[in-house]
Amino acid sequence: MPKDRVNYSYVGTDPGVRLLSQATILKEVGLEVSLDAAGELRDSTWEWYVTVRNVGSVTVNNLSVRLSADNEIFEIPPPVTLDELPGGHNKVFTLEVRVKRSAENLPVVAEVEYETPYGVFSAKAEAKASPTLYESPLSGLEKYFAAMRSFLAEHSLFVLLVLVGMAGILLARRF
Repeated sequence: MPKDRVNYSYVGTDPGVRLLSQATILKEVGLEVSLDAAGELRDSTWEWYVTVRNVGSVTVNNLSVRLSADNEIFEIPPPVTLDELPGGHNKVFTLEVRVKRSAENLPVVAEVEYETPYGVFSAKAEAKASPTLYESPLSGLEKYFAAMRSFLAEHSLFVLLVLVGMAGILLARRF
């Protein structure tokens, strides 16, 4: 920070000399946060990337990065932490979010809380999310086999009697 009073001095004889005053203000504390998502979901999981840039000159401590979004659509992972981030450095955090169902234009917010010599601060970023879940062709077969297993488990005695009856009919036809 510049002092309250600035002194200038010039020793010379040129009457056309002008003195220009300049000052620079350096940001001591400041984080910039950006939020991006992977292009595709993988097995109902969507990767989100939180980029944290320390644009200040001091190290910030005890960073906590958390996502928030609609719990009906997303299963949000717990916050991730970082002990410190020096001034001028960046860190990218990857968070895996489980998607429960498709939706459009939902807000997802990344919030980073951090400690400085001047207190506790937070920075946020927001993005819109439109997750789309696709069923693979095998999922239909998997559902069919699951239904068959369930049916057989519930009606095993009936199925056994039908099989014994069919075996009896086939044996009776042979003799």
